[in-house]
Parts: sequence; C-alpha cells; structure tokens
Amino acid sequence: MAKKASILICDDEEIMRDVLGTIMSSAGYKVDLAKTGEEAVEMYSHKPYDVVLMDVSMPGMGGLTALEELVKLDAKSWY
Repeated sequence: MAKKASILICDDEEIMRDVLGTIMSSAGYKVDLAKTGEEAVEMYSHKPYDVVLMDVSMPGMGGLTALEELVKLDAKSWY
C-alpha cells in the first residue's frame, strides 16, 4: 500500500482549516494545520510536506509571500 501524502493546511479562518483538515484526514492523509503564513513557514522549516494548501489573503504574511518562503526552504533541502 502506498504512503499517503503529508499535507499542511494554512488558513486564518478556523472553519476552513477544520473542514479541509477533516476531509483530508478522513481520506487517510497526515494533516497539520497553521493559522498564519508565519506559522506555516515555521512548521515547514521543521518538517517537509508533500502538499501545502494555502489561503492567499491572510493578515500578516499573506499566502503568496508564505509560499515564496516555502519554496526557498524547499530549495535549501536539495543542497
């Protein structure tokens, strides 16, 4: 049996995090939840994820900025 992907879900709206987390967990995926872009970057720096679902519009670090930071972290892991 193939390993299910690990997923990081980042959304400032609790209901969206909970709904997406529940759906993905019930499908057998390993899911972690972040409330902010900053929290997502911190989590990703300690653990790589196969998939990141990111809200684009959030207070503080927005989703696009956070994704840019995740790409930088991911690139470092190749060296």
